[in-house]
Amino acid sequence: MKLEYDPLVGSKEYKIKLSQSDLLKTRINLEIRDYKIKSPLININKIYLERLVISNLIKSRINVSNIHASLFKINNLVSPQELKLSNISAKNSSKSEISFSNSDLESALFNNINFKNFSLISFYKSTVSEAKFFSCKFPSNILNYNNFNSLEHIDFGIVDKNIFYRDQYHTFLSLKKSLEKTGDIYEAQKMKSLAYRYLEKMKGLRFFQDVIPLKLNKWSSDHGISPIKALCWIIGVSGLLYFLLLLSFDHLQFDPNNKKWYSALIINFKYFIVLLNPVHRVSDLIPKGEEDVNSIYLLSFFSRVIIGYLYYQFIAAFRRFGKI
Repeated sequence: MKLEYDPLVGSKEYKIKLSQSDLLKTRINLEIRDYKIKSPLININKIYLERLVISNLIKSRINVSNIHASLFKINNLVSPQELKLSNISAKNSSKSEISFSNSDLESALFNNINFKNFSLISFYKSTVSEAKFFSCKFPSNILNYNNFNSLEHIDFGIVDKNIFYRDQYHTFLSLKKSLEKTGDIYEAQKMKSLAYRYLEKMKGLRFFQDVIPLKLNKWSSDHGISPIKALCWIIGVSGLLYFLLLLSFDHLQFDPNNKKWYSALIINFKYFIVLLNPVHRVSDLIPKGEEDVNSIYLLSFFSRVIIGYLYYQFIAAFRRFGKI
């Protein structure tokens, strides 16, 4: 492979020319770090890199665009005058990382960054609440956001997990705020959900006032972003209460080997519909000729509370775009 470079007079910029065939085979590692250079200008464009690390720069002007990299890191960036990152994606999506640690990203512009292709993503101890995100691609499923992490190993000084969780909580809240400012409410709501997941893990929370509501919100609707999850809980809980209701009827005896029991599930299906109504009357759950029993009143009470709460979670998640 033939490399040609031309240092530009009076500048710290270099040009490297590669043929198309060499470009596909290249494994270039580029690392830029220097505290001594005053207001450095860094311009990286149209290149395939194995590693790109930019660190320990003060009042720098950085423009990185149209690159593919397996590892992209920006560390210890102090008061950058300009930071523009655009059209960046992973060279190898199975083993790739994009991370920002201990950096001031308030003035950063992220344009068309394919976060979705990176297996590890980090904004560790970096300020991002004023950063601007445009046309960035994030994982579509909240469950895939496990790779959107703070990469705990970046700072080996952390021993207390609670510090790590608190940092994650504030990082995702900052990302939420930044995305809301650019009008990306869809991604901002995902960041809010992730922030609450880490808040739940923090020590010092009150169990009934904080932990229980956070867990219930996560289980029922992923903190207001999953109406399908809430709907599944509504059907599942109603089905369980319906089964318990049938067990309380004197004229029915549970026998999984008896076909009449399964026929009774279909014949009495109207009670399942009644349980779905949180304002039903108790008398609607008692068949004619059946005596009033305490268990039916208890089932009625719990169904009102649980189903009513799940309806609220479903409506809140379903109408999340109406809050824009």
